[in-house]
Amino acid sequence: MTYDEKKDIWCYESGDERFPEKLKYIPDPPKRIYVKGSLPDEDKTAVAMVGARNCTPYGRDMARVFSFRLARSGVSIISGMALGIDGWSHQGALEAGGRTYAVLGSGVDICAPVTHQKLYNSILNRGGIISEQKPGTGPFPANFPKRNRIISGLSDAILVVEAGMKSGSLITADFALAQGKDVFVVPGRIGDELSAGCNRLINQGAIPVMTPEDILERLGIESKPSQIQALSDEEYSVYEKISSEPISLSALAASLQGSYANTQRIVRKLINNRYIVEYGKNRYVRSI
Repeated sequence: MTYDEKKDIWCYESGDERFPEKLKYIPDPPKRIYVKGSLPDEDKTAVAMVGARNCTPYGRDMARVFSFRLARSGVSIISGMALGIDGWSHQGALEAGGRTYAVLGSGVDICAPVTHQKLYNSILNRGGIISEQKPGTGPFPANFPKRNRIISGLSDAILVVEAGMKSGSLITADFALAQGKDVFVVPGRIGDELSAGCNRLINQGAIPVMTPEDILERLGIESKPSQIQALSDEEYSVYEKISSEPISLSALAASLQGSYANTQRIVRKLINNRYIVEYGKNRYVRSI
């Protein structure tokens, strides 16, 4: 174990006491890893979240909702800090005040993509940046498939949110299956390009999940209730009718015996304040 004080980077060899136990027994374990920030607490459950870089708004919202509620219940979120689902998975965990860790295909001192510099800094404050590549190594394409075994290796289960048939997320899922771990999948519509990989995984035996609580129950973790503040009585009455099961705007208005227009106005405010998200056209679920 060595520490570069100038770059604030730890290097852990496979024989070191602090080398992650979860990585010692995976196929083709890394000989060493470099870390900025901290390593995941191995006494806490960790879930890897992966998916498409060019994700849809639906995929973005599901990644954020699932990671937020998993992290709120004490689950560490592992991902790859790529654009799309990876980035939103980290973001959801950070918004919940949880722990999140990024496994890079570059050196830990290289923020890739560069547009994620703010996210990179936030992850360092609430977790860590991990790589088997030497510091200074650029984000070469060949490194990304290899790093996926580390993403799944550090995790107790994996969740695929959106993935096409040729998505790198399927590589991560294959690593997880080879490591004997549960693979969860957010289902998508038949015919959607970014649902094809997810639906194929379900067809092959992956576990479809409709809510974050499905994962928490499988992992034996109690869901932590949300803490709602700064809502008016009228706003809370709408929020209270929305759960982890999608509900339509018309059903909401009918259950509240209020006008459609007023219910729509309140729903928009709840979305803007990130209390709820749209789950399909005019259907809503809680995000917190």
